[in-house]
Amino acid sequence: MQLFSIIIKNTAMKKILFSLLALASPFLSNAQHAWARPYFEVGVIAGVSNYSGELVNSIVDVKHMHLAGGIFGRYNMNQYLTFRLQGAYGAISGDDNDSRDERNVYRNLHFRSHILEFGIMGEFNFMGYNPVGHGKMFSPYAFLGLSVFNFNPRARHFDPNRVGEWVK
Repeated sequence: MQLFSIIIKNTAMKKILFSLLALASPFLSNAQHAWARPYFEVGVIAGVSNYSGELVNSIVDVKHMHLAGGIFGRYNMNQYLTFRLQGAYGAISGDDNDSRDERNVYRNLHFRSHILEFGIMGEFNFMGYNPVGHGKMFSPYAFLGLSVFNFNPRARHFDPNRVGEWVK
C-alpha cells in the first residue's frame, strides 16, 4: 500500500495514470446504444414479377404474373451507413395469343424467361436510422450499387412435329 501511495503522490505518475484511464474508458464503458454499433441483418424478399411490353395487354397482366423472391444480407456500420448484398430470382412471360388485337394473335409471338440478379450496394440514411425504439424509425435514404443479372428467353418451337418444345 505504501508503494501505491508513493506512486500516486508523484505528479507525473498521476498524469500518466489519468491518461491511461481516459484512453481506456471507451473500451470499458457501455454507454452507446446497441443500434449505434455495427450489426448484421439477414432478410427475405418476396413478391411478384411481371413483364410489361408488346406481348401483354396491360402494364400489369395477372395471367403473366410469377412469384419472385430473394435474400439479402446487410451490414449496418452505424445509423447512417449500410452495405448490402442481395440475390433475387423471378420469371417473366408474354404471349400474343392473349392479345385483343387480331394482328398480334396472327403474329403469334411468345416467350418465357427466368431472371437471376445479384447486387451489392451502399445505403446512406440522411437522418440516421434506429430500428429500436421510436426515436429514428424513419429516415430518407439514398443508395448506390452495382447489380448483374441473367435471363434466358425461350419460345415454343413453331414446327408442328416439335409441339410443346421450348427453344432458345
